[in-house]
Amino acid sequence: MALTEFIQQYLLLNKTVSIKGWGTLQMISVSAELDFSNRLLYAPSVTFKFTSNETDDSPFVNWLANQMQATVEMAGQKRNLFVINFKQSIESIKKIKWVNWGVFEQTKDGQVVFIPDAAAKTLLHAVIAERIIRKGAEHSVRVGEDERTRAEMEELLHLDVKKKKPLWLLNALVLLTIGIILASYFASSYNILWNQHTNYQQLQIKDPPVLYKKH
Repeated sequence: MALTEFIQQYLLLNKTVSIKGWGTLQMISVSAELDFSNRLLYAPSVTFKFTSNETDDSPFVNWLANQMQATVEMAGQKRNLFVINFKQSIESIKKIKWVNWGVFEQTKDGQVVFIPDAAAKTLLHAVIAERIIRKGAEHSVRVGEDERTRAEMEELLHLDVKKKKPLWLLNALVLLTIGIILASYFASSYNILWNQHTNYQQLQIKDPPVLYKKH
């Protein structure tokens, strides 16, 4: 197995690997992210940071010797060979690719950086994130600077609907009442006037004429 694969295994187990003469590669976890506007939830991912600092690599060398079932001296020689090949390659071609992991690049000022592949950052795709509101379940709703429960919000909205009822119904009832009063008034007034202007007289029965006289 190539030393690159051992380095990757050690990095996955310990989140950081330090090799003397090469540098330190760190794997930093990134929490899940919520894209609220697009209703997407991005899975936890990782990012990598590489520095060319000289560090003590005895933990890695001892682990490597155990994995190789070899002595610490043999593991140290394999490490030294890796460091030499890495420096020669980065100086000549300026790029070293780790398949499915990323690329080491040397900048114009001679610094070595690691650019991870997108596939190395996360193995999970974003999922749709929607808040589920179950009927009858109590939950809090943020209203300005206050929090209210679902029941309180329903009560407030119900009161608002009552307050916002249109006034046309009340106006119609008022006009109808006025109309009934006016109609009753005019009806009674015209009835009195009609009685005053008619020639109504009570009929009186007169005695029938005498058809014969007594002698």
